[in-house]
Amino acid sequence: MGGWLAGKDSDQDGVADRRDHCPDTPLAARVDSQGCPIDSDGDGVYDGLDQCPKTPAGATVDAKGCPLDSDRDGVAGAWTDVPIPLPTHACTSTGARS
Repeated sequence: MGGWLAGKDSDQDGVADRRDHCPDTPLAARVDSQGCPIDSDGDGVYDGLDQCPKTPAGATVDAKGCPLDSDRDGVAGAWTDVPIPLPTHACTSTGARS
């Protein structure tokens, strides 16, 4: 899209300044036809910069757009924060229920 015919593109997003509605787009962010950054999964990290582009809705993400492990269970994502019910019976060392 560049070149002398397209005009100056200060933020290098591929949209000439005269048509760019978002003139300070970060480098590598994907933009729409008006030069505004796209965030397809709605996590607050622009496409092109988002290393986890299909983050589930409502997930808390890091600066890279990847879900955080808020409950520290080793699995990222808010959906893993649901407590898992434990069995109400106990097993003996032989595996028999008590």
